[in-house]
Amino acid sequence: MTAPAIPFDEAQRLAALKACQILDTPREPRFDALARLTARLFGAELGTVSLIDEHRQWFKATTGAERLPDIPREDSLCAHTILQPREVTVVEDLSRDPRFADNHLVTGPLKARFYASAPLLDPSGYAVGTICAVDPHPQRPEPSAVAAMADLAAAASAMLQLHRRMAELRDMADLDPLTGLLNRSGFSRALEARQGSAFSLFCFDLDRFKEVNDLFGHAGGDQLLVEFSRRLRAALRAEDVIARFGGDEFVAMITAQLTDAELGAIATRILADLAAPVSIAGQSVPILASIGIARAPADGSDPLALLHRADVALYRAKTSGRRQFRFYDASLEADDAAEEAFREAARTDAFALEFDPIIRLRDGAVTGYEARAVWLRPGGARLTAEEFAPLAGQQGLLLGIENRELARACAAAAGWPGGQRLVFRVSPTQLRSEGFVTVVATALADAGLPPERLELTVSETMLSQGPPELAERLHRLQALGTGLSIHDFGANQAPLGALFRHSFTSLRLPAALISATDAAPGKSALLQAIIPLSRGLSLELVVLGVETEEQRQSLLALGIDAVQPLTFDAPAELAMPRPTLAAAVKDSLASEDGVNGSLST
Repeated sequence: MTAPAIPFDEAQRLAALKACQILDTPREPRFDALARLTARLFGAELGTVSLIDEHRQWFKATTGAERLPDIPREDSLCAHTILQPREVTVVEDLSRDPRFADNHLVTGPLKARFYASAPLLDPSGYAVGTICAVDPHPQRPEPSAVAAMADLAAAASAMLQLHRRMAELRDMADLDPLTGLLNRSGFSRALEARQGSAFSLFCFDLDRFKEVNDLFGHAGGDQLLVEFSRRLRAALRAEDVIARFGGDEFVAMITAQLTDAELGAIATRILADLAAPVSIAGQSVPILASIGIARAPADGSDPLALLHRADVALYRAKTSGRRQFRFYDASLEADDAAEEAFREAARTDAFALEFDPIIRLRDGAVTGYEARAVWLRPGGARLTAEEFAPLAGQQGLLLGIENRELARACAAAAGWPGGQRLVFRVSPTQLRSEGFVTVVATALADAGLPPERLELTVSETMLSQGPPELAERLHRLQALGTGLSIHDFGANQAPLGALFRHSFTSLRLPAALISATDAAPGKSALLQAIIPLSRGLSLELVVLGVETEEQRQSLLALGIDAVQPLTFDAPAELAMPRPTLAAAVKDSLASEDGVNGSLST
């Protein structure tokens, strides 16, 4: 048996393979379908989609019920195929080819004879894997079958690139653009992965950060945040996980199981490392921080509850004199009025709805609004649903609040003109509720809102990790006539098969796409990978978090249907949203493009 040679550009080829981010991922129906088509093309018993790693051949898809085990690269038939990245390899009878005659696949139980394989190429032309067909009977294939195999390989290569771009988008959505640390969503996934393990959470807050911002402006504040994150990285181990949640809020997960004394030593060292001032605009500015610490499992095992407890400890550290750390203790919450305040809010209905406009790019028309519930606390503080959900969930009040706000939003939307649609974000709590479909039907009927004007949006995480009954609930909601959409599409790992199982009406793309396109126009390829998919399935594309006119123009050129700005003033009461946005957009379009005529408000 002749061992396959190593390509002269092996280092670059392996880098291209790694960039695909597909090795050791679960099976996917779309790749399994390619393996079946490959086998059917030649009437072969076995069809595969595989990747050639440094020391192995790994199978992404096979025609059988079980995925094939890895094959050592030196025994791989397909490791020969990648040496000819522009050709389809056909061996009519492996037993008569001296390169393969004594290969285990030929002499062993499989008794492989016929072999056909085509390389999978990345955009730079590196052969990262193959599709192949294997059969125990020799054959001489028709030229048309060989040509068709080349077409299948091109399709598989395109699927690999879509997988890569979606993975890049997920990575980008998990990072804070200023510091390069994880953001809240990325840290939440890392935290969930540690559930059941021993670890500790450190919550950080920069003392008097607002004064730095006021004195040196946002650029000076950003410089302080970047330096803080650099020092925090240097103070912790590489395996510890650090994130910035926004503003001057940071959190770190210490993945080792340590004693309180050891954790206290880490906190003391961090505070000491931060003591050296940073130079901003020629002035020395000290970095002052407070730290709250919670430990798993001693302080709890639920990730959200543990994060809350670290935050409680942080609050006590700040109110006890700053520049110190505190461990969580149950007594810290004895005088914490948050739960009581929330119970009172639920009793007095201290919640309101805010509406974010959805703007059609081609003409600036406001085609609908997303409704968001907020808790209006005494003194003017405002908490979003994402912020008060953990507190509501702990008290068993979340489902009732969410369903009540859905009914209110439907009642408000019933009075909107021009068929504008209402988008309502459905929570995991609602989808787990057996009566949720009835709740939706009742809200629509009571409000007199046609079902087609309500769009229920679910997260990618729910589609990939939701309860077994999720598919049945979504089908029942569709049967009511409501629209369905996926928000933050591409931020996680929702199976693409879900797009075919349910008749979604739109994909709502995360703000990370905007920052990527804005910072580096070449990265608009991420959007361009999703656009053909949406067009083929007749899905509207809505990009969330648009802030600038440059972003709007860029998305319009790419063919995006609509955008949803980061924030907009909410109506003071549950009534028709104010038309100021549409008027502003109309004026902008008219001044730039000469667009005239009335806009839908």
